[in-house]
Amino acid sequence: MLRKTFLSIAMAASVASIPAASQNAEYELVKVITERQGLMFDMQTAYWTVFNVNSGKETDLAKAAEAAQTINDAIDQFVQLLPPGTAHGDVFASRAKPEIWTEPDEFNGAVSALKSANKSLMESARSGNIDEFKQRFEAVAQACVGCHELRPSRGGKFRYEASSM
Repeated sequence: MLRKTFLSIAMAASVASIPAASQNAEYELVKVITERQGLMFDMQTAYWTVFNVNSGKETDLAKAAEAAQTINDAIDQFVQLLPPGTAHGDVFASRAKPEIWTEPDEFNGAVSALKSANKSLMESARSGNIDEFKQRFEAVAQACVGCHELRPSRGGKFRYEASSM
């Protein structure tokens, strides 16, 4: 809730400082960034669910399968919210690096790697095979690192650190 409140205030402040003619366009782009950030938060939350099953803190494979499905659904939505002109420096609060657009094959490969690894993880969770689930988890963790480091505030190949904002 605090995150949404901060983003709403920040969005309003950034739009208020823009001339009226371009306010609507800028507002729409800031909404895209806010939606992207919400989806990334959903993916992080789901990731911790599968992480906890992998580490033995949780044992509910059905819940892990749902979390893996959430990750795949969110990544599908996320990639639809990457229009040109929404990189860091173009729009308030964006952490997206230009490499998303300048190296699209690499970015799309990273997205595909996450979806593929996550689908395998989901299938093993649905089958109830905890050993297979744990073997497949590492591929999901590595796929996350394909775009950014595992710590949410860190940057990476396709995302700036939170402190760079």
